[in-house]
Amino acid sequence: MKFLGASDYRVMPWKNGGGTTTELFAAGSAPDGFDWRVSIATVASDGPFSRFEGYDRHIACIEGDGFDLRGGPKGEIAVLPDLAPRSFSGDWHIFGRLRSGACRDFNLIARRDMYQSSLTFHRFSGGLRIADPVAWRFVYVLGGTADATGTSLAAGTGLLLEPGEAPDLTGHARAFVARVAPRSGT
Repeated sequence: MKFLGASDYRVMPWKNGGGTTTELFAAGSAPDGFDWRVSIATVASDGPFSRFEGYDRHIACIEGDGFDLRGGPKGEIAVLPDLAPRSFSGDWHIFGRLRSGACRDFNLIARRDMYQSSLTFHRFSGGLRIADPVAWRFVYVLGGTADATGTSLAAGTGLLLEPGEAPDLTGHARAFVARVAPRSGT
């Protein structure tokens, strides 16, 4: 179990140079510099999204009125300020169009050949159990506070859990849980 905060995060340019992202955590060093990562990006204008061929992408709007992703075979994907994650392939040529002004989004990107990945959002008052015997989980507290084994997690902090680690989170918080599990045979 590893606790992460602002001093552990790093700001870096988007792969396509169109903006910046704050990398909260990255694992591995595959073709795009990571096997999987979680980050928060600011989308300040309409434009193309970086392509990550061979990766699955999960994204949720955390600030602003949201944006629409255009260009994938499934049609337009509305990323709304409802905190519900949307998923799409990093192989797609995606163009993002803001609905009304700049936005911030929470992202999970993972290599498809190595991992099954998902992103969920939770509001809890009391406790949240996130046990998983096979997956890494990255918990990001978006608002409120949570406690994990006696350590307080405030808004903007993260918790990286190795497979099998199963602390109960308690408190009153809004949090994302990124889950990354090895694919069978990898």
